[in-house]
Amino acid sequence: MSVPASPATAVSGPLPDTLLNAYKSNVDWLMNATNIRPYCNAYNNAGLTLTAATLTVITLDSETEDNTGMHTGTNGFFTVATAGVYQVIGSIEFPSTASGSDATSIYLNSSLMSKQNCAAIAATHGVTTSCLLRCAVSDTITLKGASTSGGALSTGAGNTYLQAIWIME
Repeated sequence: MSVPASPATAVSGPLPDTLLNAYKSNVDWLMNATNIRPYCNAYNNAGLTLTAATLTVITLDSETEDNTGMHTGTNGFFTVATAGVYQVIGSIEFPSTASGSDATSIYLNSSLMSKQNCAAIAATHGVTTSCLLRCAVSDTITLKGASTSGGALSTGAGNTYLQAIWIME
């Protein structure tokens, strides 16, 4: 899908009708239900126990948005339905820890694409990472987390999420 090109018109003073009509045409195209960009926002509604120093797939048991069926059930991944470039954001809420570090990672299929580490913080905290991913149909986007705090810990409920929005072909 491609956006209709806006005319290259020099404007001085009030906008001419032809330019306004071109902008209206572009807005109409964007508002047309068949042109809506695929997007998905899923989150973990309950805490998930992470084993110390073990990279764990974060299950996503709830969703607020999913207009193309990228997320199903309680799995920890999105399956891409429309090829293109996606803006992906993943965040995990970690409890207060006295030592070690916490990490949030985004994977495309089985390849690490983005990772954010955070040193121990003596308060509940979120670790967020984001990236642009060029995806093919049926690729999977997965959120994973790990902690080296020395023991098992539970992620926060509701503030652990994965989001993806298609931004271009």
